[in-house]
Amino acid sequence: MSPKYLEEEKKIIIPLLEAKCTFENPLYYDDEVTVYTHVEEMKTKTIRFHHDVFCGERRTGHGYEIRAWTSIEGDKFKAVPIPEDIKRLLKVR
Repeated sequence: MSPKYLEEEKKIIIPLLEAKCTFENPLYYDDEVTVYTHVEEMKTKTIRFHHDVFCGERRTGHGYEIRAWTSIEGDKFKAVPIPEDIKRLLKVR
């Protein structure tokens, strides 16, 4: 489900509430990186994603972000419970 699909078809956005990154090794211009992401925690209205960043075999950093499941009604935004079908799709690791 792309953010565009969620917004246009479901009237849902997932705004960023909090983020943190710990940098372990340097990256340089033109480095190619791979980001591995999984759902670390899911509460009633928020999702915490964990990210590991790699350059080749070397982990260069890690972090997390917390996002809210938010409905759009006109110009109003409201955090709402994450539907059960979405929870099943995003299974917590």
